[in-house]
Amino acid sequence: MVVREGDGFSPSIELNSSQLQAREEIFSALEESRGGQKFVILRGLSGVGKSTLLESLKTDSKAKGCLVTSPLLLTFDSERAKVKRHRGLVIADCNIYETQSLKRDEPSFDWKTVTLKGMTMSETRSMLIKLLGGQTTKVPVDVLTDLSLGIPQLVRELAVAPELSRQQVNRLTAHHLIEVSRGDWKDLLFIKPAKEALALLPKISMMRPESIYDFLDSVLAKKVAGPDFRQLVSPLFVAPESEEIYAKMLKAGTDRRNSLMIFAPNIPLEQMQGVKSELKNFQYEGIDGSPRFRMFGIDARKTNLWMKDLDGTEFVRRGESENVFLGRTLVEWQQQYVSQQFPIKFEGQRGGQLFLSAHEHSGLVVGPARKGWIIESMLQQLNVPYYVENTTIGDKYLFSPHTQRIEHLK
Repeated sequence: MVVREGDGFSPSIELNSSQLQAREEIFSALEESRGGQKFVILRGLSGVGKSTLLESLKTDSKAKGCLVTSPLLLTFDSERAKVKRHRGLVIADCNIYETQSLKRDEPSFDWKTVTLKGMTMSETRSMLIKLLGGQTTKVPVDVLTDLSLGIPQLVRELAVAPELSRQQVNRLTAHHLIEVSRGDWKDLLFIKPAKEALALLPKISMMRPESIYDFLDSVLAKKVAGPDFRQLVSPLFVAPESEEIYAKMLKAGTDRRNSLMIFAPNIPLEQMQGVKSELKNFQYEGIDGSPRFRMFGIDARKTNLWMKDLDGTEFVRRGESENVFLGRTLVEWQQQYVSQQFPIKFEGQRGGQLFLSAHEHSGLVVGPARKGWIIESMLQQLNVPYYVENTTIGDKYLFSPHTQRIEHLK
């Protein structure tokens, strides 16, 4: 991307003090590049606002002629050739890992490093209060400010999920600190990371996650970025037992066939409207084309989803390569429900229904776990009773909307 006068967005972009400082350093390098070449690495943690700073240069006439690249683009010969031909300032947008590798892999470029730090405490608190818009948070705002690291993206994620517990916030914080787990945060942040977040760093691995909320950062990032996603109910569980159930599932990894089946036999009108909004048009666009599955960013392989509206209309979609026959189990459970032999008792008035089945091959548990999280969190947030058979951990349980707890069955 070459920045030219008049390019970009017409609205002005508000920059924090760290971004303003980094921009001045970039302009200084730009002056040095007049008539020649100058190479700058814009370095900072993911989510700290590097892209926002670069967008602001698009509308600044002083930045005319800057070439913006990245370590990924520089792996292509055509991009490297373009950079070598460019007369003026070249800016490489880098996270912490990429900075050292870029200097090593491209020694012919005399790189100057500009570090974009996080926000100050006062800037962070002001941004958080503005984004919350009067919403009450489970964790006090002053504590959230301390835990947010002053990283704008993390502040936005905390603002769209005010119901986060301190433990959940610490896990989110730890994910934003992964880049500095082997380095020093002091030249990257004004706000010192909490000891609890730092203690979680050795335990976090996306290859072998120990908590289903290790995927929460990417889900909340989608919720921040997409206006449609912000209308969806929270991705968090209501029942305190659910997080432990899914942690146990992620650790299972046995040689058994891992599967999960969820059945909500009686969804009242108001809650059914919510379910339909969350899973809108899944029967036409595919399960992973529905708003909720898109927010969670997971495909629907080896997944069946069936739904019946209050007027009796049925919707069904089988995921790609799906071989599980859902009909027999679903019919049996429906009959048991009507005949009062199901764990959830039939109350006479028929509502809508929802059934999900997801499975994976032996030893693979993340897929069914994430799909179960999608549906269970939705039903809990809508306060809908449902039943689960989880073969991965050999458990059967139901969610009670009256107690908002999980009840394990023998």
